[in-house]
Amino acid sequence: MGKHFFKTLFILGIVTLSSCARVDLPPVPPILPYQPSALLAQKSKTVHEILVAIPENKPPYFNGMSDDGIERDIIQESFSLLGKSPNFIETADRKKKYDASENQISCVSTISEEYKLTSESYFSDPVISYYYKMFTLKKKNIVLNSYDDLAGKAVEAFSSGTTYLGEDFKRVIPKMLTYSEHINRSSQVALLLLGRVDVLIIDHNMFHFIRKNLLNTRREAYDGEVTEAPIEKKMDLKIACHNKETVEGFNKGLSILRSTGRYQAIFEHYLPNFEQYLPNGV
Repeated sequence: MGKHFFKTLFILGIVTLSSCARVDLPPVPPILPYQPSALLAQKSKTVHEILVAIPENKPPYFNGMSDDGIERDIIQESFSLLGKSPNFIETADRKKKYDASENQISCVSTISEEYKLTSESYFSDPVISYYYKMFTLKKKNIVLNSYDDLAGKAVEAFSSGTTYLGEDFKRVIPKMLTYSEHINRSSQVALLLLGRVDVLIIDHNMFHFIRKNLLNTRREAYDGEVTEAPIEKKMDLKIACHNKETVEGFNKGLSILRSTGRYQAIFEHYLPNFEQYLPNGV
């Protein structure tokens, strides 16, 4: 068992108001890496290295055990197309380490402009978009048409959900049976499928990727029909860099990935035969 196993197992939740027991699982297993595109192979003679702070483990966007993932690969290829070689630092404190000048970190990923970065920063075009949805087990017959319907329910949400789901959501939290925010997404999906919580709020792609891997591991434990409520919160996520020219170069590489179809191919590699949610209608 490597360092990523223990690192993921012992990540602490940001907010814990729930009294139910945690189900801490190992990270989802790695998948075979895709082959870089011919276009990238022709242009990948890198000249400059660049240090990028990224989250520790957020499958399928960042897979900690296999050092790949949708967002990581998009960042890697966008920089490489412009002759830069990104070195990634996985850390739960990526914003603080990016803001601290002594760390010499050039960019930080998975950032929205609402994040309060203390250092002068320039934001890229959207790299990825999260589509936060509310999931329930169908057998529980829970009907959710608005946040008000969460009253009396045991609810799990992504870390910082209180901040990013807005005031209407925050207003209902005191009426919930329990409310928790945690970083370990695999644990959260397991809690829902085991019936330990009533509602899970999580990115659409992330839920289906993790659920598929849990089913492959123990179908008898995690096989249950799931319902997605017709409520959605979209969040565009970018990278931020200290240098304006770095961001402009990154945006050019990102544009090439989109225009050549490579961007969508990366999604399809990690989410095959699945209707992915892509940012900005890609």
